[in-house]
Amino acid sequence: MNGSRMMRIVVFCLILLITGCGGSLSDEQRKALKKEMENREIKKVSEEELFEKAYQLGREYVKQLRSTNSGAVAKKNNVRVRFADSNNAELPEKYKGIWEAYIHAPAGTQLEDNVQQNGDTLIYSVPVIEEEQLKGVWLIDIPKKNVVLAL
Repeated sequence: MNGSRMMRIVVFCLILLITGCGGSLSDEQRKALKKEMENREIKKVSEEELFEKAYQLGREYVKQLRSTNSGAVAKKNNVRVRFADSNNAELPEKYKGIWEAYIHAPAGTQLEDNVQQNGDTLIYSVPVIEEEQLKGVWLIDIPKKNVVLAL
């Protein structure tokens, strides 16, 4: 029996047990149970939908970064936020590659935000440009689970 089917059986039995023992669920408990069941439901998502939503979420996180620090944004949204610039030598290889792609872009190229897949996360990157100069790049690791649940 696969895990998803087993989980459905467990949730169904739990509901039967709660309601069958004379207990009744409050509206709040019912809503929480329904939300949990929806979160566990298997969703079929295309790669295009996944990336499109990651762009939306990434842009929202960058708006938040303009008004608060990266730690607060990371904690609030369950993401990891990094800032890459010329002073950041301790950046993992994957992120160094993204930083280098921005700094080595041909002159006159419009630098834009980007999303790349990295295991179970999507890396949203956006350049920080001041006075027509690249100052750095925000790198935000967004778990795929967050993106799927936001769809």
